Amino acid sequence: MDLRLLSKKILLDESSSDSDYAPELPPKEKKRRSDGYSREKKLDVAPEGLWGRDIPPEVLLCIFRRALASQGAIPLLFRLSRVCTLWRSVARTEILWRRIILTGNLNLKTSIQCQFACDRLRHARSLTLSNCRNLSAKAFETISDSCRQLDELTVSKSGLLSRGLSVLEIVLNNSSLTHLSLLSLPSGSIGSLKEALEKRALNLRFLNLRGSEFTCALSLLVSAIAASCSYLRHLDLSETGRAGFFPIHELQLKCPNLEVLSLDDLLFLEPFPISNYVKSCPGFPCLNVLTLAKARFMTPSRTWFLEAILGESGDLKALDIRYWQVSLVDFISVAGTTLRRLYCGSWPKSVNVQSFLAVLSTYTELVELDLSHCFGVNDEVVMSLADFSLASTLEVLDLSSTVVTQVGVERILNRCNCLRSLNLTGCRGAPRGWKRDHDPESLQELRSAINKTLE
Repeated sequence: MDLRLLSKKILLDESSSDSDYAPELPPKEKKRRSDGYSREKKLDVAPEGLWGRDIPPEVLLCIFRRALASQGAIPLLFRLSRVCTLWRSVARTEILWRRIILTGNLNLKTSIQCQFACDRLRHARSLTLSNCRNLSAKAFETISDSCRQLDELTVSKSGLLSRGLSVLEIVLNNSSLTHLSLLSLPSGSIGSLKEALEKRALNLRFLNLRGSEFTCALSLLVSAIAASCSYLRHLDLSETGRAGFFPIHELQLKCPNLEVLSLDDLLFLEPFPISNYVKSCPGFPCLNVLTLAKARFMTPSRTWFLEAILGESGDLKALDIRYWQVSLVDFISVAGTTLRRLYCGSWPKSVNVQSFLAVLSTYTELVELDLSHCFGVNDEVVMSLADFSLASTLEVLDLSSTVVTQVGVERILNRCNCLRSLNLTGCRGAPRGWKRDHDPESLQELRSAINKTLE
């Protein structure tokens, strides 16, 4: 017989013979879950009953609203609604679903999530789709069908149009939409956007198309905007490519309520054909903010551009012409004397500083002035500014990367009593420790140090 089989037999015989003398063991207890869960407990009762039963719904609603400010309604409210009955009831509160932000790889995977989203998204007033490149077609269809009372829609780098998911369906489904931001749209989307604008007149007050690739078709889109958005107050076409003949006259006639116009970093191939066209432009009567930073022109008619935009309107409050390369002084003089904020940093070396100071001396309400990266700004220019009437109203002054020294800074601090922000970053002539952006507290310390040296 095999030795292994024999040893097994012996062990079995010994165990059977000793079975009558074995002690009686107590029955094994069933293992309990470490989290304290039992089948008898209901989901709406948390440990000690604090969060599941005792906390007032008003307090819980306040906590949820604070959490939404940083994380967004989806998927946070999905997760909160699965905690207990009370949390689900509070998570379904209509006010929590007014502003929806969808970012990242969102996907409504289950039918329960889709049903819950359909029920809640109908209360949404503001919707943001940011970087949702993996948004499924079913999820997008759920969003499009549910959101029908939107006041604000923002789409940024979502890649939806490139996959055949028309965001413009949401635009057409919401007749009450007033704020629309379509950022960084691909070049092939201008046709569908123009078609959507021509289908129905919109009640838009705010339209932002910054960063979209419209190339040379921008002029056609501007005509479509003017025809369908007569109530428009804010228009941003910055960084959208090249513009051929820019129909500014048409925009002025059909959008007379425009208050903010942003045309940063545009290449104007042919802004205006003849000077008579410029003279016929009525301007924007309500225009308050105009930004033309980094704007470039390919024709000699560039000097008429600001005249055509402003026309007879003289209520401009803010003008941004940073990195402007032509006719800086003429443009500022056309803007009038009602400016409160002027951004003209990085001006070219060809600027006549004396002419610039002569125009600047006419401003009596200026509260913010940007002269950063202007190598012609020295102590003489700064001391002249301190003697102008604007010294009594100036609150924010940017002198970063200029050649101003301690003498000019001391003159500004002594004359500009309302100054609460002074940027001296990169000023090589300033003393050590002064080369930074000063807030009201550091400005007070700087004034005290200057007064001690004078004593």
